[in-house]
Amino acid sequence: MSLTLQKRYFVWLAALLVVFIVVQTCIFSFVEFSDWHSQKNEPLMDKMEEVVISLVLDVALLPFLLLVAWWFARWMIGPIRTISQTAERISTGEFSKRIPVDGLPDDEMTSLGRSINSAFDRYHEAVARLERFSSDASHQLRTPLAAIRTEGEVALQHERTAAEYAATIGSMLEEVNRLSRSVTQMLELARLDAAALSTRFEPVQIRSLLNRLKQTFEILAEEKGLSLEVQVDGEPVIPGIPDLLFEALANLIDNSLKVTPRRGQIRVQADSDDRAVVISVADQGPGVPVEFAERIFDRFAKATGEEVEGSGLGLAIVSEIVGVHGGKMDLVESDLGGAEFRISFPV
Repeated sequence: MSLTLQKRYFVWLAALLVVFIVVQTCIFSFVEFSDWHSQKNEPLMDKMEEVVISLVLDVALLPFLLLVAWWFARWMIGPIRTISQTAERISTGEFSKRIPVDGLPDDEMTSLGRSINSAFDRYHEAVARLERFSSDASHQLRTPLAAIRTEGEVALQHERTAAEYAATIGSMLEEVNRLSRSVTQMLELARLDAAALSTRFEPVQIRSLLNRLKQTFEILAEEKGLSLEVQVDGEPVIPGIPDLLFEALANLIDNSLKVTPRRGQIRVQADSDDRAVVISVADQGPGVPVEFAERIFDRFAKATGEEVEGSGLGLAIVSEIVGVHGGKMDLVESDLGGAEFRISFPV
């Protein structure tokens, strides 16, 4: 027969009480017998009466002591019951619930509660990322898939020339490339787990990172007739993952290259003090409409009438990467006349 933890605690406490009474009675009997044996000034039965009276009192008090033992067992498993009830509520879908550790004693139970809460946080984040990925996929894949299917169905409705088939296939391949980029970006968003990635942090030299970015985009900027300038104040260092930081800044520079007109300027600048390292990417593009600025970092956000190709996920990825590194990202008006994305990383 399986007993609950509270009943097992109660049985153990009740057994200790019985053992205590038995041991007490044996010790009392031994003391009384020894006293009688050394003096023999009264009958042994008179001595044993005191032992019997003591035993009767113990037995009379036993029900009360058992009640105390039951209450104590219930009190002992109180934190475990709280943890179990909270875990059960979370398992039914109430992902925002957490174990109230503030009311627990500062011992192993509190440590257990915090550890479980941390695990629930990770689980909630994983579920949220999965839900976002499903939503993103449903939102972003519907249009290119529909376009590919429509083009294929139209092409098969009647006989066409080789040139027409080639044009249709070329158009379908463009949609496939767009689809591939969207899937890649959505997977990048889905894998950005801050807790897991923080274990891979290392010191990142900002000057070296920006020089690498300049080497990557300088030729492309020259081909478009643009000036790409990199300015670094001092030798700032932040903890992070170099490849992710490179990807975030590369997204910003790539956006600036797309919107900046010929003979325009793009400036990447890094400044630092005792509290933070600030990296900014500014350009001479058309800027961001005021009504769009508040949602520019949302998934699939694209300004009305925007002609630049893209899925609307690039800045969302940048924002997620900055968040993983504990940073903050803002859009401000650039002194160059266009937009300026400013990222602040804690030192």
